[in-house]
Amino acid sequence: MRVTGLASWSALKRLGIIGVALLLLIAGAAIVDYYRFPRAKTPPPLSVAEDIQQVLIGTVGKPYVDPNGRFSIVPPAGWEISPHSAENFYDVSFINPGRASLNILASPVPYNDLRKLYEEIHDRERSFSVYTKLETTRFGDQPAIQRTAQLPGKKLKSYDFVQDHVAYHILYEVPDDFEKDYTFAIEEVLKTFHATPPAPPADAPAETDAVEPSTPPHA
Repeated sequence: MRVTGLASWSALKRLGIIGVALLLLIAGAAIVDYYRFPRAKTPPPLSVAEDIQQVLIGTVGKPYVDPNGRFSIVPPAGWEISPHSAENFYDVSFINPGRASLNILASPVPYNDLRKLYEEIHDRERSFSVYTKLETTRFGDQPAIQRTAQLPGKKLKSYDFVQDHVAYHILYEVPDDFEKDYTFAIEEVLKTFHATPPAPPADAPAETDAVEPSTPPHA
């Protein structure tokens, strides 16, 4: 799949979001965070231990399927599901208000290699003079870029990779007080993530066999 013309410009704009999403959180997301993740004066109905248990048990549940058909994932059980909107530039966010969140963005791009994505991210971080801990890793069988950053009271971690000319950006945030617990739970949820190949052109020959998700679960 090649992206040209206006479609290419749109893809690059969304790629820009991937490149700076983590930076936006670091540089000025405290205001957004205040409204999206309000700190309630009363404790949440579930304790952290109960919430973690619910999320882990829920990984065998029904998957959330991206409306654009680019991925599927079993959402953290009991968390709010916030689809893409004027207030949320991610394709979907799974939110536990005041505690943690998991955000996913999938954007068509005119290339299909990790090196180009790495260069985009590195250049944008350098242009903002803000640097995250950036390293290469694997997301399932896909080579990926992993970034981490520390904010007051929380830690951010993201994975970026490219498959079938789609750039995937997955970002989650966890509270410092329960970092290990929520990190473990979210990483288990990420094992249910599947990237889905783009749909073939309308005039393409029909496949006789069902197409399985092409990305194995995150290991």
